[in-house]
Amino acid sequence: MWIALAWLAACGPPNTGPSRAVGVLLDPKGDPVAGQKMVTVESSDVTDAQGRFDAPWKAPSQHVDTTWRGARYLRARKAQDDGYVMTLKLPHTRDLTLRCERHAACDLQLRWELGDGLQAVAHPECPEGKEVVVQGVPAGTPTAWCASAPGAKPDQVPLGADGAALVLEDDLAPVTVELRTEGTPPDDCQVWVGDTPATQAADGSWQRVAAGRVEVRALCGGRPATPRTVRVRGPQTVALEWSRVGPEVDLGPWLSGWNPALNTLTLTRLGDDGWATPLPPPDRAVFALPPLPAGDYTLTAGTPSGPPKGFGEPGVVHVRRVDQDQGTVRDLEAVLRLKEDALDDKLPVRAP
Repeated sequence: MWIALAWLAACGPPNTGPSRAVGVLLDPKGDPVAGQKMVTVESSDVTDAQGRFDAPWKAPSQHVDTTWRGARYLRARKAQDDGYVMTLKLPHTRDLTLRCERHAACDLQLRWELGDGLQAVAHPECPEGKEVVVQGVPAGTPTAWCASAPGAKPDQVPLGADGAALVLEDDLAPVTVELRTEGTPPDDCQVWVGDTPATQAADGSWQRVAAGRVEVRALCGGRPATPRTVRVRGPQTVALEWSRVGPEVDLGPWLSGWNPALNTLTLTRLGDDGWATPLPPPDRAVFALPPLPAGDYTLTAGTPSGPPKGFGEPGVVHVRRVDQDQGTVRDLEAVLRLKEDALDDKLPVRAP
């Protein structure tokens, strides 16, 4: 009797083990994927109508992979696979927009860790200064890896986000921030590189590491410095202009229900060199602004309704919208166009 049972076990359906990869390939909905080529170092197999495959493998290269849509999917052997049929479920995919801002040479590899030992890899071309669309890759966020040349060992590199696009950035580099002012700036200065506070050094500068496009801003004595947007491609020094006096805007008539605990007024400079900085809580609704170079600006609190539609008379803050909820200001929008620098003026304010 035991001989018959042993014979039946030996003749039963094969399972994954040290010498073979046996599995089922499923699409994102959980349905079998038929006719898909599954590859090991030793051989390959094509999935049948049930999505099943059976291919030999051996140590030390016990992994199976397949190319589906825009990525290559790899599954390595795990000890708990032995004696079972592996299930490889492919993820939902998307077309990924990738902006290439990395200055150094990069043979790019994008990787997605999908769980249960499944990894996806894509190798898009990413020429510096270009924006590319990588089609049919996993919907999650990948990590980015660069090699100095094809075949060289890759290192992980920064991958930022700008809206729906991902940005391939340069390596982190030190940024030194200096404040330019008449005399000595106040002792209570705070400096940010991106969203991260910088650390003051013994020489009075502020330091932080960053990569790619970042906004640098400072606040001293309740007055902001003029922010700058820079692209970090190596060690860099950024000088910010700060003044004890500067332009002001009085929004008192429109802010009777202003609550600093609920609202932050943000000053935004538009254009390629644009930036955005939150303004400190006002003194009697009079907001202190940094020295402003000529250009177009918005002042917003809450949720903007969209891009500004015209700026009106230059040198005047035009209030476009104020929304209140039970006496408390929720949203405010104003615009400003400067034909010349505003250094220490109280800017006039108008509303329709």
